[in-house]
Amino acid sequence: MKKKLISLALVLALLLLAAPAAFAEEGYLDGDNYTFTDREGNTITVPVSAFASYVVEFTHGDPWRSEGETNTDPQIAIGLPDASDSNSSTGDLCLGVNGVLVLGFSSSIYDGPGDDIYVFEVGGNVEETKVEISDDLSAWYEIGIAEGRTAGLDISGKVPAGSGFRYVRLTDTGANPSGGWPGADIDTVCGLNTRPLPDEPEPSPAPAPSPAPGGGEEHGDIDGGYYSFRDRGGYAVTVPLTAFAYRVIDFQPGDPWTSVGANKDPLISLGIPDADDSDYSTGDLCLGYKGVLTVMLDARIYDGEGNDIYIFEVGGNVEETKVEVSDDLRAWYEIGVAEGRTAGLDFAGKVPAGSGFRYVRLTDTGNNSYSGSWPGADIDAVCGLHTRAVESYTETATITYKDIKISIDGQLIQPTDAQGNAVDPFIIDGTTYLPLRAVAGALGCDVGWDGATATITLTSGFSRQSAPRTRAGKTGTETATLTYRGIRIVLDGRLIIPKDANGNVLDAFILNGTTYLPVRALANALGCEVDWDGSTSTVLITT
Repeated sequence: MKKKLISLALVLALLLLAAPAAFAEEGYLDGDNYTFTDREGNTITVPVSAFASYVVEFTHGDPWRSEGETNTDPQIAIGLPDASDSNSSTGDLCLGVNGVLVLGFSSSIYDGPGDDIYVFEVGGNVEETKVEISDDLSAWYEIGIAEGRTAGLDISGKVPAGSGFRYVRLTDTGANPSGGWPGADIDTVCGLNTRPLPDEPEPSPAPAPSPAPGGGEEHGDIDGGYYSFRDRGGYAVTVPLTAFAYRVIDFQPGDPWTSVGANKDPLISLGIPDADDSDYSTGDLCLGYKGVLTVMLDARIYDGEGNDIYIFEVGGNVEETKVEVSDDLRAWYEIGVAEGRTAGLDFAGKVPAGSGFRYVRLTDTGNNSYSGSWPGADIDAVCGLHTRAVESYTETATITYKDIKISIDGQLIQPTDAQGNAVDPFIIDGTTYLPLRAVAGALGCDVGWDGATATITLTSGFSRQSAPRTRAGKTGTETATLTYRGIRIVLDGRLIIPKDANGNVLDAFILNGTTYLPVRALANALGCEVDWDGSTSTVLITT
C-alpha cells in the first residue's frame, strides 16, 4: 500500500538516489520454487517452503488500523508475496506502532553466503522493523533492522554457529507513526538459506494400493516431533505430533456396544495410531451404534490443498462415521462421512474461509451392520493434515510443597534442572509433578529437545545420571504461573500421553524454565512401579 500520494517526479528522484523506499518485489512461481528481484536488482530463487507458513502470535501496535479494516488479518503475512504498491493493496499486514508479529516456518534458516533472511515490507514510507530469530520461542537473537524494502539481513556473527531457526519476530520500532497505515507493512518473510527439517517425503503412489474401502491401520514412524505414514491410497503423509487428537472432550457409547473392555476406553483413540488388524486389537475405540466421540487437538486444522483431516478407522467392516469440526464446541460444521479406512476429508466449501478448528466430533451413522463383537465404527486416531500450532498460554495454579522425596530402587535422589540447580517436586490437585529431565536421567534416559515442535525426545538404555539427596525439600503452598506449549513427549519412538492416577490426561508444563510432568507418566512408560508413602512424602519408583 502507499501511505502518501507522491508525484512522479519525486518517485523518480527517490529511485535515482537509491533511497530505501518500500515497494513490492515482483516475482513468479516455477514449480516448487519462487524467483524474485530484490531492490538492488539481484535475482533470488528460493523454495516455496522458505516462506513463513503460519502465524505464532500477533500483537498490533497503537495507533493501528481500525479493527475489521483491510490489512489487519495476520494470516495475510504468510506464504508468497502478494501485496502491491496501490493505495488499496490488501496483501500486507499493518503492524501498527510498536506492533509485534511472530511467524513460523516449515524449514530452518541457517547462516549462508550473503543475506540469510528477507523481509518483504511495502508502502511509500521507510519504516524500521526490528528482526529477531529463534528456534524455541524462548532464546531470541536480534539480527538487525529492516528498513522498507532494504530488507535483506545477514545472521553471520549474530547467532551460534551452525544453528537453525524456525521462528522470526518482527517488531515495529515506532519510527514512523503517521498516516492511515501506521507502522511497518509486512507482506511476507522468507529465508534465503534454508534446510527442510525434517525432510517431508513427496506424495508418491504405492505400487498397488487396495481399492477396497475395508478398514485397516496405517503404519508410520516418529521422527523427532513429526509422524510419517502412508494412507490407504499409498501416499506419504508427514504431520507434527500436535496434529493428532490429544484430549477426549466427551464420549457417549452407542447401543449396542462392545463387551470387550480393551476397546471401551475413549483415551485409546488419542495420540498416534496404534491399532492393528487382529481380531483382538486393543488400540482402537468401539463407538457402538450411533455412538459419539468428541476430541480436541493442540493445533488448529485449516483448509489446505487436498484433504485436511484424516480419521484412522480399523476393522474389516466398512462403517460410516459422520465427521464435524468446531473451534468453540458450539458452532459445528459437517465435513463429510468417513467410511472405514477411506477417511481423508476436505474442508473446502464446508467451513468459513480462513477458519481453524480444534475440536472434532465423530458420530457413528447407524447405517452399518451391527452384528459381531464390535458394533459401530472403530476409531484408532484422528489427525489434521493442515495445522497451525496453537499459541502457548499460561495458567495460575496453587502448588503444594511437602518436602517430597524421590526414591529410585531405594536411593533418594536430588532433582536438578538443566543447569544443575536443585529443584523440588510439588503437588497440584492431588497429582505429584516431578522435573522431567532429572527423573529421566535417573532412569537411564537421554533427553533431547526440539523447540520448533515443542517435543521432548527420550531415549532409554543410557547409564543412570542422578545425584544423592543433599538437602531437605521445600514445604508450604504458593501460587505459580505455569506455561503450556503443547509439549509432546516421545520415548523410544512412542508418544507418551501423561495421565494421573485416575487415568485423566494431563499436560506437561514449564515452571521457571523446567518442564514438569506427572511422576507416573514417565515411570510407567518405562515399565517401572510407582508407589506413594504418605507418612514420609516419598515417591517410590521401582525399576
